[in-house]
Amino acid sequence: MTAQQGHRNVENHKKAVRWRIVGTLILMHLIVDLVCPVFLFRNPRPNFFEMILLGVCAAQVDLIAVWAALGTGRWIIRLPTVFCLATSMWLGLVWGNRIAVPGSFDAEEALQLGEVLLGSLFAVQVPLWIARIAFHWRLKTPRNQAAAGISDNQFQIFHVMLGTSLIAATLALGRAALPPGELRLIPLQRELFVLLPAIIICNSVIIMPCIRVAFARWTVVFVSLILGIIYVLVVSALEITTLLTILGPAPNDVWWGITSFNLGQWLTVFGTLLLLRKIGFDLHRRSRHDHTTIPDSASERD
Repeated sequence: MTAQQGHRNVENHKKAVRWRIVGTLILMHLIVDLVCPVFLFRNPRPNFFEMILLGVCAAQVDLIAVWAALGTGRWIIRLPTVFCLATSMWLGLVWGNRIAVPGSFDAEEALQLGEVLLGSLFAVQVPLWIARIAFHWRLKTPRNQAAAGISDNQFQIFHVMLGTSLIAATLALGRAALPPGELRLIPLQRELFVLLPAIIICNSVIIMPCIRVAFARWTVVFVSLILGIIYVLVVSALEITTLLTILGPAPNDVWWGITSFNLGQWLTVFGTLLLLRKIGFDLHRRSRHDHTTIPDSASERD
């Protein structure tokens, strides 16, 4: 075996390990989507663990938005992946609700769930696209395809075929998962017009620093594990105070409920990004004057 063949085998092994880790992450998130509604409908008022699970579900929207806005290459190449990931999340939640309340979860509620997920996904991307344009952030994938001479920016017939196949398969699964009932848009509850913007704004305030810190020097990462929890607690207190001012008095468990939701969301995004960093993903700043990138992480600075 030549040295070149040995190097190629090592790279192929690393690539296979990365795919297994990413696939395992996606599978774990889908399992959370499936079991979260079961736990939520088990008790009339969710407990600490159930709010953590709900925060994990919200973190999935953040992670999909990170790839949609900060991923390298043309957006049209990333679009099928974003669509499939978001639809898969919706499928998991729909099946979870159908298992949790069999016969009671209808097509209207499934469509409303899709509205909330889609609206949240677009809203969460706004500050990320601003960061991409203003600070030139890019989430760089491991350079597995560089050896094959394929550029991240090349749009090929392969992308069209793969994207079409993924979208068609996802739509077919979505149609099979859709519960019975009439498909029509139903108005959102008044409280959601206050809760959703508050959650999305708070989400951005929590997640934006989290993305940057996850790819900082490891000493900064370790310190941020403690400071980040304190930061989330402070932001949660401000969020709850604002909601109580607008919506009026609420039960005391709102304090620990929203706080545990935010903690679950922050820990999931932070932990997932750290794992992706460990297998080769990195955050870069593209130069304003040319096509080079400036590393943000310690892996290339040290």
